[in-house]
Amino acid sequence: MNKKKFALGLSALCLCLATTLTTALADSAPILKESLMNNRTPSMPPLAATSPYASLHAVNPPGAGIPGVSQAVVVNSGPLMFLSGHVPMDESGSIVSGGVEAQLDRVFHNMQATLRQGGAGFKDVVRVTIYVRDYRPEMLPALRRVRDKYIAGGTPAPASALIGVAALFHPDVLVEADAVAVVPPTVQAR
Repeated sequence: MNKKKFALGLSALCLCLATTLTTALADSAPILKESLMNNRTPSMPPLAATSPYASLHAVNPPGAGIPGVSQAVVVNSGPLMFLSGHVPMDESGSIVSGGVEAQLDRVFHNMQATLRQGGAGFKDVVRVTIYVRDYRPEMLPALRRVRDKYIAGGTPAPASALIGVAALFHPDVLVEADAVAVVPPTVQAR
C-alpha cells in the first residue's frame, strides 16, 4: 500500500471516530452539564429494570448455508459469557482416549458443565469454534454428530467455525472448543 492511500484511509478512520465521539458527547451533554454545574460526578440514567431476555436472531444471507449453523447471530441485549478453550479431560485431569468423536463429546460435556455453572446452557450459545488437530474432511460426520447432540435445535443456531490445526496443547489432545454465550435474565437478576 502506498503512503498516500494509507494516509487517506487513516484520515477516514479518524473522521469516523471523531463523528462517533461527537455524537456520543452530544447525547450525554445535558448529563455532563448538569453534573458540572452541581459539582458532582456525572451519572448516566439507569437502565430499564424490565429489560427483556437477550433477544437473538440469526443473520443468514441467501445462498449456500450450512445446516445447523448461522452465518452470524445478533445479540440485542444481555451479558456475555466467554468460554475458554475446553479440552477432553475428565474429572481426574486425564485426557480421554477413543479418537476425535469421544474427545469432542468430552469437550462438549465439559462446556455444558461450565455453561450450567454460569447459569446458561447450549441454547444460549451464540458462537462456537472447534479446533481439530490434523483435520481431514472425512472427520466431519463424526464432529457433526457430537455437535448436534449438544447444540441441535438451538434457535438461532450459533455462529460456528471448524479450524484444522497442526497441534494443540498436548500431543494426545485431538480437539478443543471455545464458545460465547448470552447469560439468561434469571441469572442476571441474582
